[in-house]
Amino acid sequence: MFSLGATLYAALEGAPPFGTDEPAVVLERARAGEIPPLRHEGPLADLLAEMLQRRPGRRPSAEKVWQRLREIVGDWEPSAVPSAAPPWWRRRIFQAAGAGVVVVALTAAVVALAPPKSGRGDLVQDERTAEPCALLQASDFTEFGPPELKPKWGNFNRCDVLIDVGRKEKLRVELQLATMASQLRNATWRTIAAPPFEVLDVPSGDEPECNRLVIIDDKYGVRLTAGLEDSPKDLCKIADVAVERVRQVLRAGPIPRRTEEFPPGSAARIDTCGLLPADALPSFTAGVNVFGGWSCKWYTATTQTGVHVRYDQHEARWPIKGTLKPVGGHEAYLQESGDECTFRVPYHPSNQPKVALVDVLMVTVSDGPKDQRCAMAERLTKIAADNMNR
Repeated sequence: MFSLGATLYAALEGAPPFGTDEPAVVLERARAGEIPPLRHEGPLADLLAEMLQRRPGRRPSAEKVWQRLREIVGDWEPSAVPSAAPPWWRRRIFQAAGAGVVVVALTAAVVALAPPKSGRGDLVQDERTAEPCALLQASDFTEFGPPELKPKWGNFNRCDVLIDVGRKEKLRVELQLATMASQLRNATWRTIAAPPFEVLDVPSGDEPECNRLVIIDDKYGVRLTAGLEDSPKDLCKIADVAVERVRQVLRAGPIPRRTEEFPPGSAARIDTCGLLPADALPSFTAGVNVFGGWSCKWYTATTQTGVHVRYDQHEARWPIKGTLKPVGGHEAYLQESGDECTFRVPYHPSNQPKVALVDVLMVTVSDGPKDQRCAMAERLTKIAADNMNR
């Protein structure tokens, strides 16, 4: 909504909301949320002011904006373009017609696209019923060693295959369903297979793993990782076996559905993006859903700090990673690693029997000032855990 509001603002005013000065000046205005008032009064003024609110929670929903734009445009229809006319993108309509007319045309185009959709891809459909393990098959990896499918490791959007390669630790093939908005693509991501279902090679940095991203559509993707320290097997060859299985399933149609519903006390029924309100992260972007509401990310452009709230399915008989450090009356475990600080909080809903798998809330703060990282993670963990147990 902010991006659409900024686009309409620029068309009406002739400049983006935070101006066109030096980057440092523009960033300072963005941090302060300083947007000059509209000079060209018109029917869009009030709506744009709402769409450009600094806090996401104060902006109107997509459906509300669609309705308001429809009310403004009414029954207006663009005039027919003569066959001899040049394409619309080559006409000098900005100079000839004036910014106000351009905004009306742009608004009409937005309205004409149709009402907002649910946002679910045709192949993914309902995020919470898509079965990630339908995209992996353990027998595909037999040539590398005895494989074992692990359907309940990690988060609910994840499926793993463990391969015994003769080491104490098994080689892990991890699959995660994800929204493309949560995958921060950059110039180092190389295309290794063309569409449909384009495949990107994702550099792993210093990690002993090979990463691939299979793009389902403009909203969804499948993240694949093969990893093991000093692996005796070619990790990228293994990852590519997983890639081909994913592409084969996607070619056949929608991802198969889960055969069981999540139990009433499962954390899978609680949206992670709703665990941290906007006022808990005043300088951050709105939460980005990774998939199913089971993982959510927040970012800030000013300090490069990232916040990640997610779930983990943990076997009750295993100790939880980290050092016991209760937070606000909640059992919690602190772990510091590299530039990250993570708190893990086991979720024990009231009136629920003990089970073999425990859902664990994980709150990670990455990058940013080292002396503030864990203090921030502890503060956010308390807020998230309190909201989760309400």
